Amino acid sequence: MLSNQKSKSISGELASMVNEALASQGISARKASFDVVGHDGLVRDIRAGRIPSLDRVKALFEYLGLELYFGPPRTVAGPPREAANGWSENTVPFIGLAKCSITGWADDFRERDPLPKPAWIDDEKAFWVMAAGQSMEREGIISGDHCLVSPDREARVGDRVFVKDTLGAMTIKRLVEMNGPTIKLRGWQPIRDEAQEEFFDERPLEMVRELFPVVAVYRGKPGNDNHDAVFIPDPRSPELPRHDGMVLVEVMIDSLKAGRFPGVPSTLGFHQRWLHANGIAAKNAALVAAIDDEMAPTLGTHSIALVNRALVQIEANQIYAIRREKKVLLRRLETLTGGVLIIRGDNPTSQSDVLPPERAGDIEIIGKVIWSGHHN
Repeated sequence: MLSNQKSKSISGELASMVNEALASQGISARKASFDVVGHDGLVRDIRAGRIPSLDRVKALFEYLGLELYFGPPRTVAGPPREAANGWSENTVPFIGLAKCSITGWADDFRERDPLPKPAWIDDEKAFWVMAAGQSMEREGIISGDHCLVSPDREARVGDRVFVKDTLGAMTIKRLVEMNGPTIKLRGWQPIRDEAQEEFFDERPLEMVRELFPVVAVYRGKPGNDNHDAVFIPDPRSPELPRHDGMVLVEVMIDSLKAGRFPGVPSTLGFHQRWLHANGIAAKNAALVAAIDDEMAPTLGTHSIALVNRALVQIEANQIYAIRREKKVLLRRLETLTGGVLIIRGDNPTSQSDVLPPERAGDIEIIGKVIWSGHHN
């Protein structure tokens, strides 16, 4: 039998992974539970600290597209935690552009001067490639970023990968499947109607000449004496450090569906020491845009809130991000005797909602608001 401390650790990690997957895919806990086990209790039990049977965890992970792995510890492709933002005296080739778009692959064959090699990388075959296009912005790569590719490392499902086909055209995408003779790559379409949809590109392996993981992304020219190059972590692996101590936190895309306002940033940076001091693990941090004025004057329609997704237990009179009727909202929550839930805003014209216990499944608590800011 597990110790109480170990049980809490495992259940907390499980709840965090499930909450993050539900939030990123816009799926309610109720729907996921019904689709997997036929009732609404599976995710609720996980959030309450109960560990389901292995077959149920496996089924839920498959439903959410998560990997359930048993085996030796895996090494993470990326710089070690103790690495400084330094460059070795050696250089590696800079082979050109790799397209990150829905319109095709780059066939850029211009010769470029080699670029400095990061001090932490030991792959003698490593090379630089520059990203072009916007389809990988949600994966932490924007047009103009320098991507370090490591042929010595094996590409795995979930990696951001560099791919070159037999004609020499190159792209960078997220590897989502390696199934027999084909690979499946994912990118993101431009935002339309306040939503962003993914797209997939399937390629037969016989048409793929190179498939290597992107082990690091730098924004700015590598090796610049002015230290312009900043290490950008993979948003799927926020535990990887940036060399400047900052953690990039993305705005939840479904918090923008009901109303995208000019000036809403897609990403903000928070120093990892500040996050730690406020009890927020990087993987549990999310940004939510206020889409109405129900919380004014505390939070208006030009406000953005930092949410800790690990904090879903209601504390009286605190502000939470909730999902209700496919909208992500910011509201104060309070529970009364008997499990009655009060949902209210700070706006004097706002009307409170009262939910009896049997309707608790009408909302999903995403997390507690820790910080908020305002933009013009």
